[in-house]
Amino acid sequence: MCSAIEKVVQLNIESCVNAQHGVVRQLFDLVLSAVDVYSYSLPSVCGSHQLQQTRNVVLLYLRLRIHHFVRIRNRELKDLQLTQKHRPSVGKKNRKLEKISHQ
Repeated sequence: MCSAIEKVVQLNIESCVNAQHGVVRQLFDLVLSAVDVYSYSLPSVCGSHQLQQTRNVVLLYLRLRIHHFVRIRNRELKDLQLTQKHRPSVGKKNRKLEKISHQ
């Protein structure tokens, strides 16, 4: 079940996160339309609570997956910011040097 959900998440998480509202709901709806999660059985759950627990398992997996996605994205953005910070930029010193050298 997790492998099937993960395939759907990998294909759609980028567009859902960029929408910035209801990310879990959007992914949950996509997973339910693409994967028959209720065909999987959870042996530790009684029959009357099977559907509820399957729904909870899917929601928990999606929350964890979104958390992981955001952590990785934040790390990438932080690394990008650090590399841009260490690049030489056109600051006051460079502008003054350009003025002096052109005159």
